[in-house]
Amino acid sequence: MPDEDQRGYVLENDAEAERLAYQHSILKASMGGRLVVAPVDLSRRGIRILDSGTSNGVWLSDVRDRLAFPDAATLIGADVSAARFPASASAGVTFFVHDIRNPWPPEWKGSFDLVHQRLVLAGAGPHVAEVLRGLLETVAPGGWVQLMEGVNNGLPQDGPVMCQFRHLMIELFDSLGTGDSFSADMSRWINEAGFANVESRIVPYDIGAKAMDPDLQGKSTQVSCAAASGLVAWANQQSGGITCMNRQDLDTLELRLRTELTERGGSFPMRVVWGQKPAERNMEAENGGTVDGSG
Repeated sequence: MPDEDQRGYVLENDAEAERLAYQHSILKASMGGRLVVAPVDLSRRGIRILDSGTSNGVWLSDVRDRLAFPDAATLIGADVSAARFPASASAGVTFFVHDIRNPWPPEWKGSFDLVHQRLVLAGAGPHVAEVLRGLLETVAPGGWVQLMEGVNNGLPQDGPVMCQFRHLMIELFDSLGTGDSFSADMSRWINEAGFANVESRIVPYDIGAKAMDPDLQGKSTQVSCAAASGLVAWANQQSGGITCMNRQDLDTLELRLRTELTERGGSFPMRVVWGQKPAERNMEAENGGTVDGSG
């Protein structure tokens, strides 16, 4: 497992900054160029958005460019480490060091119109449902949450090296206590928190030769190989070793994955889930309370 200061970056390596930049482009393309699929009114003046697991803030910066009144917005990017926070931020954008496993600032409770989190829950550990419930508490009544996580089930058309890559990821997630089913459970957890209009969508994440955009073929291969390098480094820190592959396969995983993705490609579908916190009036009605309109 990564050391205490790097817990949030389980795929840390020298190429991580480039990997994250490419990954953002690929994920955006997989969603048809959309960053927000939840029906949030981005034309609203004074909108408040939280990006949990923001890293270098690239998603937040991209979303800001799509707001009708960006200078009037409050955009907060939170991450377990400030290591990748940009040196300067646009108007209305601030960054905050926060571990998702810890309680959020109490003044943030029920305050954000949109709460976004992407590829972060794997680091939540064995209490992933509790971690997500804490995040949901920051959504304002009438506001939305949008989550994206990988679907770890192998696909029939995956090559043998891509399958090994998945198995290694699953074993390492298991070592954190997170397991590999949290993506499929997100909708249920959001529903259980009392959210409405909960929807889920699987979006393609085609890699290498399978990517339709020629520019993304090389980038997606690079992203996956950088991730493989980080997984190998993480696996080498496991005191008891790993069981899903032998030492030779582990040492050559990145090289073999690059060859396979370049020649035949691969896929790693993503699950996007979104839901809306009921307005206060509806929440009071559901809880058997009365509403007299006095505010």
